[in-house]
Amino acid sequence: MDIDWTQNSSQCTDIEEMWLLFKDRLMDGVVQYVPEISQFYDWRKPYWRRPLSANIRIKIKNKHMLWKQYLVSRNIEFLHKYKRLCNQIQKITRCIHKAEQNEVARWTKTNPKKSFCNYFSSVFTIYDVATNNVDDVENVILNETDLEIFLSGVEFNDFSILKALDELNIYKSPCPDCLHPRILYETRNVISVSLRIIFEASMRMKQLPKDWINANICAVHKKRK
Repeated sequence: MDIDWTQNSSQCTDIEEMWLLFKDRLMDGVVQYVPEISQFYDWRKPYWRRPLSANIRIKIKNKHMLWKQYLVSRNIEFLHKYKRLCNQIQKITRCIHKAEQNEVARWTKTNPKKSFCNYFSSVFTIYDVATNNVDDVENVILNETDLEIFLSGVEFNDFSILKALDELNIYKSPCPDCLHPRILYETRNVISVSLRIIFEASMRMKQLPKDWINANICAVHKKRK
């Protein structure tokens, strides 16, 4: 990423070419420096929350050991112990799963609209540029002239871009552009200048790269509908 972005961007004919130049340079660095296999067990924190307790994990481990002992010796006693332990583990895990479902159902019944809104607000954020009232956003219709006036006051700077990159959720999946949020977060101090140049060129040319307008959309089907 250590190149003169001002000079290289001036040689590009459109915003798509500028974005592909930035993306290719970033992906080359990912292939060269980011390992494909993560040593998770070396750096995970010991106080991370786990869905199963230590006692249940020990039971599961003993279950696997009993099954291996049965395969080697063909002793029917090992098989009986294995089946009894399987039934105990199944009963415990079903109780845990049922408790989680009851908690979700209780939270949803308390305020279903808020739970539904909280999910979508984490993905989409809508701002009413005319009245600054999000609840009345459906009544706002911007024509081309109003949009030109609004966009004329938009400015990009390295600090605001760096702040937005600093607030990325690194645990989310990559978008259709295949750029993982963790990569953008770790390289935020380097790519902020190049992104500012691309944003300013996009506003000036009134163009958007194809990756910015693509999205993965999945329909959620309801039962008995």
